[in-house]
Amino acid sequence: MHDTGQPRFFVTVLAKGPDELRQLQAHGMDLFAPTARRQKGRAARPFAIEGLLDREEIAKLEGAGYEVKVDAPMEERSIKPGDTLELEDWLARTRTHVAKDGLVK
Repeated sequence: MHDTGQPRFFVTVLAKGPDELRQLQAHGMDLFAPTARRQKGRAARPFAIEGLLDREEIAKLEGAGYEVKVDAPMEERSIKPGDTLELEDWLARTRTHVAKDGLVK
């Protein structure tokens, strides 16, 4: 688990091509491989992957030429220990997130 004590944020990292997207692995950051995708309508940086990064990691990627879109603080999307979430609530929350980010039509 990544714990630097710094606030973490859900992000979308945008890349120019598939090779640049694959090079993110070398950074050893908390990026979610199943979310890697090619986005329509983003000519300059059509490839994206989601992750959970702190400010230092965001700055490092931006310095390396990536565009990083901060989506939300970790606390806004995380379920606190001991809290529960019914399946239907989880599905509704996930559908809202997917629709907001334009992942499906």
